Amino acid sequence: MNGKPPLATTLTIALVILIISLPAQAGKEDLLEMARKIDQLDQQDFLVALDKAEACTLAQDFSCADVQFSNAAKFATGARDQQTLEAARHKMANEKAKWTATH
Repeated sequence: MNGKPPLATTLTIALVILIISLPAQAGKEDLLEMARKIDQLDQQDFLVALDKAEACTLAQDFSCADVQFSNAAKFATGARDQQTLEAARHKMANEKAKWTATH
């Protein structure tokens, strides 16, 4: 004997390892899919809060807009979301300045 395990033993061990790892891999894929869905929900919540902030701004209810911007900030996930949020806040600040100047 040359000290190496027989081919059948090596194949059996490889098959067992493969079978054991399949459920773990499927679990990882499920977790990744769940994370993607949560990210999508967060993005939807971000956009809804921005829409509400816009409606508040148009109604000249600036405290309402501030609350909605705070809500949106909780769901902002990246640089693009932060830029969008800052642009919306800037727009609200401009509208508030116009409103304050005329009242």
